[in-house]
Amino acid sequence: MTGFLYLASIGAGKYMHWVRLVILFLSLSFSLYGKPAKKAYILSFLPFQSKVNASIADQTKDKIRTEFSRLGFEVIALSDKESLSDALDLAKSEDSIIVSGYYKKDTSSQLNLYGQIYSSKTGYVIDAISITNLLSEWKELKLPKEEFSEDDDAIIDKFVNRLIFRIKLNPKSKVYSENINDHLVQTELGKEIVFPIEKQDIKKETQEIFNLLENTEVVTATRTKTKRKEAPAAIYVISAQQIAERGYRTLSDALHDIPGIDFQHNYGIYPDLIHQRGLVGGMQRTLIYVDGIPDNNLNENAMLAGSVRFPLNNVARIEVISGPASALYGANAFNGIINIIMKDGALSPGNHADLTLGSYEATSTNKFANPGAAASFSARGVSEGATPIQYSVFGYYYQTDGPNMGGIQGLDPKQNGATKENPNYNYKYDPFYKFSKDLCGNTMCNPDSNSVGYYWSPGYNVSGEKTYNITAKFSKGGLRFETVNWQYLQGQGTFPNGTQQIDVMKQGSLGLPGFKGSRWDFRSNSLLIGYNHKINDTLSIDTEGIVRNSEVLNSSGEVYPNQVGPGAVYRPTDTTIANNYSRPDYGYFGESRLNWNPTTKVSLILGISAKNFVVGKDYGSSDRYQYSNYAMFVQQVYRPFSKLAFTAGYRRDYITTYGYASTPRISAIYQATKDLTFKFLVGRAFREPSAIELFSLTPQRKPNASLTPEKLTSVEFGVGYRFTKGLYSSIQTFYNSISDLILQVQTNDASTIGNFTPKSTWLQNQNVGRANIFGIESELVWEVKKNLSLHFNYTYNKGYYYDLPIGLTTSPSTEGRIGANYRDDVEAILYKEILGITKIPSRGDIPNIAPHKAFLGVTYYLQPKISFYAGTNYIDVRRSIATNPTGSVAGYQMLKINIRWEDFFTDGMFLQLQMNNVLNEQFFDPGIRVATGEYYPTQHPLERRNIWFTVGYKF
Repeated sequence: MTGFLYLASIGAGKYMHWVRLVILFLSLSFSLYGKPAKKAYILSFLPFQSKVNASIADQTKDKIRTEFSRLGFEVIALSDKESLSDALDLAKSEDSIIVSGYYKKDTSSQLNLYGQIYSSKTGYVIDAISITNLLSEWKELKLPKEEFSEDDDAIIDKFVNRLIFRIKLNPKSKVYSENINDHLVQTELGKEIVFPIEKQDIKKETQEIFNLLENTEVVTATRTKTKRKEAPAAIYVISAQQIAERGYRTLSDALHDIPGIDFQHNYGIYPDLIHQRGLVGGMQRTLIYVDGIPDNNLNENAMLAGSVRFPLNNVARIEVISGPASALYGANAFNGIINIIMKDGALSPGNHADLTLGSYEATSTNKFANPGAAASFSARGVSEGATPIQYSVFGYYYQTDGPNMGGIQGLDPKQNGATKENPNYNYKYDPFYKFSKDLCGNTMCNPDSNSVGYYWSPGYNVSGEKTYNITAKFSKGGLRFETVNWQYLQGQGTFPNGTQQIDVMKQGSLGLPGFKGSRWDFRSNSLLIGYNHKINDTLSIDTEGIVRNSEVLNSSGEVYPNQVGPGAVYRPTDTTIANNYSRPDYGYFGESRLNWNPTTKVSLILGISAKNFVVGKDYGSSDRYQYSNYAMFVQQVYRPFSKLAFTAGYRRDYITTYGYASTPRISAIYQATKDLTFKFLVGRAFREPSAIELFSLTPQRKPNASLTPEKLTSVEFGVGYRFTKGLYSSIQTFYNSISDLILQVQTNDASTIGNFTPKSTWLQNQNVGRANIFGIESELVWEVKKNLSLHFNYTYNKGYYYDLPIGLTTSPSTEGRIGANYRDDVEAILYKEILGITKIPSRGDIPNIAPHKAFLGVTYYLQPKISFYAGTNYIDVRRSIATNPTGSVAGYQMLKINIRWEDFFTDGMFLQLQMNNVLNEQFFDPGIRVATGEYYPTQHPLERRNIWFTVGYKF
């Protein structure tokens, strides 16, 4: 730990030098391994559905023997009369492997080869490969033989190379059930010949998802491997199989189908605002990790674009914890945790490459109106030797013009059209106004600079994205190294109204200047090095250091019209450019955890951590603010008997900005039967004010250095029950009580601060009152048939703010809108006239959260390798914040489909066709922040139909 803190003190300037040293160290240490000394027993290759062909059998066997010898194996080739049992007798349970195989060949077909790899210790198949041909699998298609055939020598070479590759990837003789299923069980050979395969390992992954859902091992809830049903938290898992079947491309895609998560889309700065368990904010209340490496932005503590849109091409699973987890994870593990688990070289060896092409707003006349393209690759495996290196390397690039929001407009007069001359007028009750608005396309016919609502010019083009992601991890023994790097260049999106900020990026012409366009560009780099020292079978110490850099790039900037209104984009010379937004931030983390598991009844985690942050006080500012967090934590699991487990945890943090914070938690998990589990959870959490909330000054928002942490107390009860082998359901109910809420509110202050004068009055983050939230999250997974599965979840949320202070200019809740409640209106007038202060309702519902949400997904396998998925999300009507002239936003149902074909044309090749918003309907989210309809729109349009085609190859 001391060495790590010394490295951290070097500072940002030495960051890359330190990276080079670490990589050099890993290169040297990882290169020290020996070659295997195993024996390899080669059985004869036998004919399958064809005549004996000694030439093929001998040639294949000789090629295998030659290549195994090159690898350093002691090769024993058995005769045609010797069987698997003879090989097992010769091996006598020593650490060796056994290979057998079959061939299929006649005069009219191409050679098919099947290989099986056995463990000499168990006698079971541990891996399988096959090379088959379309001509034999699709005889009815009458494919031209000359276009698809290969000569026997080439096929044998390909087969042996794949066999050797599988052996290299599996030095510890682990069982790869997916390969066994794909290349043996589901083939013609596997359907006719019985092979020695462990029953629990031959099930398809899809069956494991449904039949063993509650037994899935997760790591996020306790920081150790725990069965999902035994985890002291509500936890939801998205597997690699579901990612493939449903066509999820990014984390955001997957989170749409998780219970308890609400969205506000703006396709720009964030580009998706995610709210967990019914509490709105700037995404600072959920922590996101990649293999346990934090990925929240260092300045905002938020999930920004590269995190929210993290690509899933090389992801093994996503674990989502709903509920507080500060007892283990510290600050900001407030409403939950998202942990992206990348595939590793030991459990998922192999390589892949893919290419995706698609378009937003695809029409019959313009199929690529707003195109996009992505490409990715991954390489995963295990080196040879007694202490092999596990590696997993992933690269991704994506570029798109994004959805086109041009011409989407809905402007109305300010203050409902009331004027000094006619203060009681309200256009909502004027049928002539409604008629004229309908004629003008759902917007007032002659909008001006005072109009409010939502507006984006016909030339809108600032939802573009250009992003890359490079993630790599290596491990050898107890030593591990991982780096997560992404860059996300993006337009401003619909974050602001096009009346208040230029929403066009184009070159000038005819002697007139163009528009640079508003954009926000982010980059994040994280590097982890850790070592897990195993003292004995029950005790280990895991220590890790992390260096992080997250920054707003200097290419970020905004273009403001000097004269606001719908005509802003027609005055290219009348703008103000705000740039120099560069803001690099740095974090240096160290943590050490002692894990003690003396018996099956007791386990203990005891840890210490230290974090140091060096962050910019403002965009483009050279001033830095440095603060630290030091913590100790403990977690004890006690199982008095097999059906009952208690978990107790406690964490004590000291943060240099405000002092101490304590977060305990306790849970009881009772497994009444093998099919019925009960959970009772009580915990606390805190969210620390972020640097941007404390110190940042923007044209709309002023800082507040006196903020204190938010605090949450949660009580939760859950039940999970398996009705039948293929039907599992769970339900979680929770009650959250939050104090010292940090909310962005409108102030009375309109003074000039620094170089900024607000358009009306300043926004500011303040501690304003409390909140209570009650919710229900339910999930049902049903395997109707082996080729048909159904996934349904439902969320109910009811939350409200209370004890809101009188002096607020506007209400952060849904209550307080003029005309909505006459009693509130009268009270506000009396307070203003008599006391001279603003009075808002002290209690009101939390805005922008759907009280009811549901997801239904159906997956159907047309054939073993061809799947069809259809999913729909239902979002209920959402009431908006009181400052939003639009009182509520209509609910919607959005349909999406995905078709995937594995092993298309050849083994390993896959095709995928994905379509979102299939019916091409226009839906809206409530406006973000105060959503007055001036700078911040009252509503944000969602993407219309978009289609994506992917072709890839796994090898």
